[in-house]
This record gives sequence, structure tokens and C-alpha cells, in this order.
Amino acid sequence: MATPLLNGIVVGERDRQDREEGENPRATRYFVITGTDNGGEAYSALVSYLYVNFDDGYGGIATYDIPLKSIKMTKLEGADAFDAECSFEFPAASSADQGVNDQSYTPPDVQECDYQFTATGGTSHVTHSGATLYAVPAVGETVRDFGGGIGLNSEGTYDGVDILTPRCNFTISQSFPQNWFNTYYRKTIASCIGCTNLYAFDGFPAGCVQLKSVDAKPVWFSYPDQYGNMMKDWYWRASFRFDVMPQMSLQFGGQTIVKRGFDYLWKLTEKTEDANGNATSRIVQVNVEQVYGSFDFEELSLPLPA
Repeated sequence: MATPLLNGIVVGERDRQDREEGENPRATRYFVITGTDNGGEAYSALVSYLYVNFDDGYGGIATYDIPLKSIKMTKLEGADAFDAECSFEFPAASSADQGVNDQSYTPPDVQECDYQFTATGGTSHVTHSGATLYAVPAVGETVRDFGGGIGLNSEGTYDGVDILTPRCNFTISQSFPQNWFNTYYRKTIASCIGCTNLYAFDGFPAGCVQLKSVDAKPVWFSYPDQYGNMMKDWYWRASFRFDVMPQMSLQFGGQTIVKRGFDYLWKLTEKTEDANGNATSRIVQVNVEQVYGSFDFEELSLPLPA
């Protein structure tokens, strides 16, 4: 009998089986799993098959009322397939102190969440200041208005200066059940890498948070069934890294211009001369451009600190 499962994986039971009766009954069943070369996927498919076809009525796996003891898998050379040998046997009395009675066993919490926030200083180059605080001319000279320009050079442009600006990032690491990272969710993540927040997120205004990367991998763990046998299972552990750039505002032409964190601001300048014939330049227009796509990060269903 062969049963097709998700993702094209098929589990079939071989005709051969071994069984011993008596005081210490035991049995062995043999299976073949095709349609994958991934051991974790093959193992999960086999366990799902066993739970459906060898349910002991108490949430465990058994055959002839003998509980499952172990699973041994072997990759078939040159094929996307595995052989599996499932052994069924009652636990020996000497192992009574293991499994459910083992106080060192702690079931994993698939809702477990970690949140890390880092704020540092980065470097940005600016050619104009937010405000000119002082301008002191030489004796006999008059103050020249550069419109906030910094470091006028002989070509009539501004050299500017490197300044320290805030750089922040935070990482949310969350555990998810197996069925959470399905194709739809993975496609959603792929489409929003590099996007900024469409709405306020984690207390930051729209356009100020960018999804930088997502790392996810399965985490395997062991757990005891009702017979004290140790079983294997897994869940997803994923880390979402976000960068943060604060919103800023500046005055130009008598108006307040708001630049969201990841928007791009550029200034149109033109070379000119002042009343004394000195080369200078002036800003004639300021543009704020949206250069990244937007995404509602609430759709990722991530927990956030209060």
C-alpha cells in the first residue's frame, strides 16, 4: 500500500514484516519513501503515515498493540528515496526512569519569541546644514548668504561634511509550527524583503522600518510517547532582521519638508554669482523620492514588545 502525501512524497509499505510473540513480543515493519532526497522531509512523511495507519487509539503509534520503539532510515543510492525500518517493542523495565519520567525533558514552546534592539551611530555626508548659527565676516566685508551650504569650493559647489547619524536595527526570532512556513508564507517573505513599513510598526512611522533579511531553519527535538519511547519531531525557528532610519524634517522655501526614513532626498542646485561677482551656488528645488516598495508588516504575524 502506497500513500501520496504533500509535496509529491509517497510512503509505501513493503510486503515483508517480522514478528515475534511470547513474553516479550516485538515486530518490525519496512517502508519505502519516494519523492524526496531530504532526510528530514522523508522522516516527517513517514511519521505522518504511521500516525494515520498505525494509530494505537491513544495518540501514539503501535502495531499488534506493540508500541513503536525506533525508526531507522537509509538513503537509496541514485534515487530520491529512502528505506525505513520501524521497530515495535515494549520498553524494558530498566528504562522506566527515562521518557515521561525524565525530569530533564522540557517540551519546546513553539510560541517562544526573542527580541533584540541595537542602536549605533553611522556616517552620512551632508552639503547643507539645518541652520546657520553664526556668520562672521572679515573687517570691511559683508556677510554672504550660502543658504546653509557648507564648504564652498572654487567650482561653486559645496564640499560638505561627514556627520554622525543614528543607525538602528532590531531582530525578532520566533518559533513556528511546521505548517506555518508554507509556500504562501515563503512567497510573502520573498516579496517584501527590502520593503518599508506601509503603516506604523513597532512604534516607528511609516517608511522608517525596512525588512533586511529572514533566516529560517527547522529545529529537531525528542519527546516521549505514552510508552516512554523517545520520538522525534521539529518546528521552525525564524529570525526577522529590520533596519530603522528615523524620520527627519527641514525647512525650505518657507515650507516644512518631511523625509521618511528610507525615502531619498535630493537637491537641485545651480551655479551663480553673488552681487560682488563671487562664484556660488544655490538650491532651487528639493525633492523627496520613494525608492523602496511598501508592505504591511502586520501580515507577518510577528509578536512585538509592549
